[in-house]
Amino acid sequence: MKLRAGDWAGARADFKSCESDRQKELADVDKAETFIKEAHAAYQSKDWQKCTETATEAIHIAPGVLSLRETRYKCRIEKGEVLEAIGDLNHISTLSTALAEPHIHIANLHFYSLNDFDRAMAQVRRCLHYDPESKPCKKPFRRLKAYNKTIKKALDMKGNRQFLGAAKVLVGTAEEPGVIPQIKDDIQALREEGLFNDNTPSELVSFLVETVCETYTDGNSEKRGRPYCEEALKLNPHSIPAIISKAKRLMEEELFEEAIRELSQAKEIDGQNQKVHEYLQKAHVLLKRSKSKDYYKVLGVDREATPRQIKLQYNKMVRQYHPDKLKLSGLTKEQAERKMEAINEAYEILRDEELRARFDNGDDPNDQSQGQPFRQGGPFGGGFPGGGQPFFFNPGQGGFPGGGFPGGGFPGGGGGGGGFKFQFHHG
Repeated sequence: MKLRAGDWAGARADFKSCESDRQKELADVDKAETFIKEAHAAYQSKDWQKCTETATEAIHIAPGVLSLRETRYKCRIEKGEVLEAIGDLNHISTLSTALAEPHIHIANLHFYSLNDFDRAMAQVRRCLHYDPESKPCKKPFRRLKAYNKTIKKALDMKGNRQFLGAAKVLVGTAEEPGVIPQIKDDIQALREEGLFNDNTPSELVSFLVETVCETYTDGNSEKRGRPYCEEALKLNPHSIPAIISKAKRLMEEELFEEAIRELSQAKEIDGQNQKVHEYLQKAHVLLKRSKSKDYYKVLGVDREATPRQIKLQYNKMVRQYHPDKLKLSGLTKEQAERKMEAINEAYEILRDEELRARFDNGDDPNDQSQGQPFRQGGPFGGGFPGGGQPFFFNPGQGGFPGGGFPGGGFPGGGGGGGGFKFQFHHG
């Protein structure tokens, strides 16, 4: 018993007084003393691996020595071995039930590092069991309960699609700090106490930052959420919401192949995530589209443009690239003709809900290689949806039929030689 408790002198005296040969036990006393000295020396020199190994050897011989457990738990903390450190702290709390500190350390590690509120509160209650009036134990009891209530409120708001409200609770405002800044302040204080360091995981902060990332993304506040998504990815390279955010940014920058790589990685992490599948499919569609025509680019509109925005932009471009305005556009007659053909082609697809949907899904209605192209025989053989009629421009015949540009626009101009047929739509 004296050897297990670390009473080296008493253990030696007892073993030497025995009639039987106790050389092995005497050797264990020497080993334990040596291991303890080496463990303390390794701790001082910050050799955390050797500290852990030698302390473990000593504990095998003398498991009841409190200082050995304390040394090993500190070395394990430095290595980032949180669960193992908690194991040592549990032994310490058992060896010395009067100490509140081990219980508080365990609670803080469970909550801030492992994001385990239930185990953290169980440890605080265990501390209060030994001393119901313990001020050191009452403080974390109240603080952790308040944090849990606030976090639950934010998650409920997010679940009810109150995205901005949920983000406000987590991030805070200029007038009122959110739960994330407060928790980060607590962790900084734990760093100063030596309970946290760069190797200590912080699953709580990782979870909360990821939640903000996803909340802003789901609430269509991509720009506001991006810093949190980037932080979430640093804290956890496997964060699905953060990977999706990165992939969306890559798609905005038209780096579709990189976006596909990111989303493929996310699919390997969580093959059942529906959002990952949706964005991966979208990235493939955009990659395919980037290698062919992009009607949105031709008209200079966003992919989310409304029908009215598309129509207004079309009319603007028709006026800009009208053949009578060659000097203003800086194009040759042939260039203007090709430009207007492309503009008309794009408008025919994007003005039609069904054709636009096909194009958005990666099926170009004008691609003859896909089996059933929208165009038959000529640029627009088959008519114009919605009753629109083609207008033919022939420089050799004095401009547009009926006296000029449809709708009272630019007048038809004269011009010589080499007439060509040109058509556009006035929506």
